[in-house]
Amino acid sequence: MNRRLRTTLLLGAAAFALGLLLRRRALHGFDAFLALQATQDGVGGWPGSLFYIPLARAAWALLRPVVPDAFAAMGVLSALGTAVAVAAAHRAALALRLRQPGATALLLLVLPAAVYFGATVEVDPLMLGMAGVAWWRAVPLLRRPRPRHALVLGTVTGFAACLHGGGQLLLLSIAALAGARAVQRACRRATWAPVVPLLRHGALAALVHATVYVGSSLACGREGQATMAANVVLLTPSWSRLPTTLLYEWLLPYAPVALLWPLAWRRRPLRWIAAAFALVWLGYLLFTNAVMAHFEPGPAEQWERGAFFVTVAAPAVLLAAVALPRAALGAAIVVGVAIAAGMVRYGEWAPMPAGFAADVRRLGAAESPYIVCADVAHDYGWIRKADGSIPALHVGEIERLIRLYEPTGIVIDAGRVARWFDERVEFVGKQGHGVILTALALDALRANPDARLRALAEYLPEHYLLEPFRIGSFDGVRLHRR
Repeated sequence: MNRRLRTTLLLGAAAFALGLLLRRRALHGFDAFLALQATQDGVGGWPGSLFYIPLARAAWALLRPVVPDAFAAMGVLSALGTAVAVAAAHRAALALRLRQPGATALLLLVLPAAVYFGATVEVDPLMLGMAGVAWWRAVPLLRRPRPRHALVLGTVTGFAACLHGGGQLLLLSIAALAGARAVQRACRRATWAPVVPLLRHGALAALVHATVYVGSSLACGREGQATMAANVVLLTPSWSRLPTTLLYEWLLPYAPVALLWPLAWRRRPLRWIAAAFALVWLGYLLFTNAVMAHFEPGPAEQWERGAFFVTVAAPAVLLAAVALPRAALGAAIVVGVAIAAGMVRYGEWAPMPAGFAADVRRLGAAESPYIVCADVAHDYGWIRKADGSIPALHVGEIERLIRLYEPTGIVIDAGRVARWFDERVEFVGKQGHGVILTALALDALRANPDARLRALAEYLPEHYLLEPFRIGSFDGVRLHRR
């Protein structure tokens, strides 16, 4: 094994170890809840991905003897995705003959988004890894196009698209940068000869990409893919949200690279590629902003921590690395470490009490509960991780409904909140569920800053019999209508 390959493997191993060491207890968002549940119960899928759930189930089956649950197995998968991304960044830096390939890979390793997703159960670290491989395998196609290069690249980008719909943009992004480089050469040589082979082999890569994706879609039978594509036409610009998107989806998650890659413009041979990447980045930013705004009921409130940009993290890092002298690159790595340390711990969940997961699973097996919880970071999150098949509601969802309907002119007073709660109890009762409130949920209602939720806490014992019970570390009350 040569020294360069050893370095690649060591960098990948370091990224893998870091992901396991910093593993977050929190789930990233609603999609992660669905993915975890699908992995736990072994049935169903996830409309946003063809391959993620099968890969997660395979990881769980393989690691079952050494990890406690599906959540831990999926965490190993996330760390592996980031490891692949870092290793690919090193190979790409070597292929491009950058002066500091090891430092370049380290710069990607300490990107706040890379550290966060490597420690988080989500599909995004796998996207980061596959995108890193795609950008690495794009280098030979860019320099000397050959059919085998196109076949490999199309296969990798097709696989990325099967991981998540965002992978469809990956091949387009690579084509934009490769096309800019080919046109630059054509202008320099006053001939279109450099463009022709790229077009021919680029078309082959696109054909392979489409074959992998369409074939996988037919084999997996995921109608949700078409639905997701159709939803794109519903997106509209939201200019008021743009500053928030820029800050929380790009500047912070990809600091300091987010501000450094434009320095590549100073090098004349890179200007065309830098300009092409600027257009690609702008497209990603506008698309991200539209999606985020579409799923928000009010002012900007969602933070995906740079998930939409993971497929263009590698070229941003490579452009920044090629533009920076050794000392500046070292300083950039230090800045990335500092910001990543805060980002990976921000919004972390409280530790699950010992035995809680087993107690919840025992409760779910003994009866059919519908559990009202305090918040995502405590009992709700713990229950979803322990057994995602148990339906649950947290107090924050009631607060969100109030925020959603109040701007429409509907009067939301304490009586309406109580009636809504009664209707929910009746609805889930008809489905065969008994309603349980955790002890934390009762405390959250009683101490809520919103008087309407405090009134709900007073309403419950007047209209329901509250039957206290405890199963191990699980503490709550059963509701029985008076």
